[in-house]
Amino acid sequence: MSGRSWRNLGLGLVLSMILACGEEPAPRRIDPKQILGAPLDAAPEPRPIERTLPAEPRPGSDGLWTLDWRELMSFDYALPRRPDLGPKATTEREAQIPPGIRAWQGRRVRIDGFMMPIEVDGDSVLLFNLFHSLESCCFGTLAQITNWIEVELPSGKGVEYFPYGSIEVTGTLEVGELHVSGGVVAIYRLRGESAEPKW
Repeated sequence: MSGRSWRNLGLGLVLSMILACGEEPAPRRIDPKQILGAPLDAAPEPRPIERTLPAEPRPGSDGLWTLDWRELMSFDYALPRRPDLGPKATTEREAQIPPGIRAWQGRRVRIDGFMMPIEVDGDSVLLFNLFHSLESCCFGTLAQITNWIEVELPSGKGVEYFPYGSIEVTGTLEVGELHVSGGVVAIYRLRGESAEPKW
């Protein structure tokens, strides 16, 4: 490169530095509302959480009634650590079950939930608890007895174990204490007809 070319290059760099060191433009003011939105005192009132029970159920075209976990879990069922399983004590405890839930006795129903196997025959599950959520089924603290249904399928009609996805179960509901090995293991039971994945 010739001396004149180097000189021109040097002049260009100097001019660039001078322009870069010139007066900076005044900062632009930004309206805080463009970033933060409306003031907190102008925020709308939060909507109250609805805790009402579902509307009066009706059977579907297939004759099945749709069970709602909100109704099944809408009350606390007090159960002693060592309950008296005699008929009189059992009847007194079962009086805690609301009449509206006892009215489900003997109805053919459908309900969604998560499976926890109890009895398995090869690759087929014949007896399982159906929980309203995966957390109450397999993680965390022990769920309340109102939070599961014991489902029994006929021999030879077991289903595959679905560990994480929800399933839809159909069958005839029975309401009342189920006693096994000197304890109360359920207050809801389903004589199952089918169990299919929801996914």
